[in-house]
Amino acid sequence: MYMQNHRKFGVGNAALALVCVAAIVVCAYQIQAAGNGIARETLTVGGTPVEIFRPSGGAAEPAVVVAHGFSGSRQIMYSIGYTLAQNGYLAALLDFPGHGRNLTPMRQAGPVRDVTQLTDAFGQVVDYVRARDDTLDDQIAVLGHSMGTAVVLTYGLDHADVGATVALSAILTDITPSRPRNLLLLTGALEFANLRRNALAALRNGGGQEPGTLYGDFAAGTARQLEFVPNTEHVTILFSRQTLTRITQWLDAAFGHTSSGWTDGRMTWVLVLHVAALGLYLPLSEWVWWKRAPIRGRRMRVRDLLLFKGVPALLTPIVLWALPPLTTLIPLAVANYLAVYFFLAGTTSLLLLRARGLLERRTRRGWLRPGCVGAGFVLFAYLVLAIFIPGDQTWTSLVPTGQRALWFVVLAVLGFPYFLADTSLTYARGRGQTLWRFALTKVIFLVPRAPTEPRAVLHPASPSVPPPGVGHVRRVRRARHVSARLAVAGGHRHHVGLCVVHGIPIPVGVNCTFVCRGNAAPRRSGEILGERTRKSEVTLVFYPCNRLHSDQRPWATLLI
Repeated sequence: MYMQNHRKFGVGNAALALVCVAAIVVCAYQIQAAGNGIARETLTVGGTPVEIFRPSGGAAEPAVVVAHGFSGSRQIMYSIGYTLAQNGYLAALLDFPGHGRNLTPMRQAGPVRDVTQLTDAFGQVVDYVRARDDTLDDQIAVLGHSMGTAVVLTYGLDHADVGATVALSAILTDITPSRPRNLLLLTGALEFANLRRNALAALRNGGGQEPGTLYGDFAAGTARQLEFVPNTEHVTILFSRQTLTRITQWLDAAFGHTSSGWTDGRMTWVLVLHVAALGLYLPLSEWVWWKRAPIRGRRMRVRDLLLFKGVPALLTPIVLWALPPLTTLIPLAVANYLAVYFFLAGTTSLLLLRARGLLERRTRRGWLRPGCVGAGFVLFAYLVLAIFIPGDQTWTSLVPTGQRALWFVVLAVLGFPYFLADTSLTYARGRGQTLWRFALTKVIFLVPRAPTEPRAVLHPASPSVPPPGVGHVRRVRRARHVSARLAVAGGHRHHVGLCVVHGIPIPVGVNCTFVCRGNAAPRRSGEILGERTRKSEVTLVFYPCNRLHSDQRPWATLLI
């Protein structure tokens, strides 16, 4: 016997649908209005996808080449592109290799990401922008966020013809009082403390002392200033109107340009658009699933839900910890673990449900009957059209392309057993409302953690004679909960070298301490450096230099 768990589409759902549709229309109008007076073009420069934002007048203007951060894309920099174009600048936004629409893999140089590859791609885009007829070739600026700051700072150090450099959430400190020219450092006031320290170190290396004070001279190219943007962190700094205002003011001062002061405010409307689209999903799902959702008539007790959901959630991380090769079957950084987890946990839940007679043996009468599958495709198509495509067009890359689209299909197939079991448990009859069951199943997914066997192993390349000016490894020890500590002593000025965590180089200060407790993230002086996954250790690689090269040999490696 089956019952229907979805109500008939009623007046309340109709009213909600009308309100959401009206909100979507208003938001769409406001979002597209930001592009009035702007010409956009998409092209490829040496294999690198580039999108140009420029005033529609066609006159030659100063240009800014914009670099996104790690795991970002050019879309996440759209607020900067719109703001610059509305203020009379040409903005060129690019996708680095391995990001966004760029299908070229991001290379590794040993344990560190190959910054040379990124800098070469960035340099090609700068050369293209400089050669355009609608740009002033003597008024070129570069702007980067997070990982992108490593690229723009490196490029600015090597190219004196770059008139201004803007670094948002800078990760490198290797600058001088004269290079890069006219450097503005903006870091979120809510950023990780190590990034705030990096920004201060960069300012002091460049001849400044305190944030909020202008040092140097724009005409001489020695202007330096650091500002901590209030109420922002690593991502929201990109959308803050104070950030956008300071960027245009700095470029105006560097190039003698006059801006209108316009700043992009689309993200508020984008947020409301997503909320309205999700709100419309509720009445749409009621209508689509009405008389289509089969639920087993037998009651399912709470302890059954805990059994069918909790046991797989506890056992699967153990299996993946014991058999780590399972998580390397898919060549994706994070999705590989999640896909295998969803497949194993979901399949186990389905087998338990089937053994207890709570899963229909004849799938044509269960969740896999044609009516249910069709309803699922309708709702999925709605999410793609209402969430993914608008998001991809406004603030981040959400639509997979090339081989990523094929892997998306693989991930969908591997995740299907988990979500089929989750739906069966959420909409089962028994004590508790559907919303309560939905929340409980998600809590069960988040709580389990894989067992760990932490270890700290030091592999010095030259244990007896460290490189000049680098100091020495003073202590490696284990403590309660297996804490691994490494202190670097000696050195000079603000830092003595670089530590590479997950491929990102981070300056190493004098007497820095790195700590990892159990499953916790590695920390330096109490601040997060990288994230330790359930299945693997964290590698801290130390280099006796301030700038990395592809042939640079590490001095020591610490495995935690």
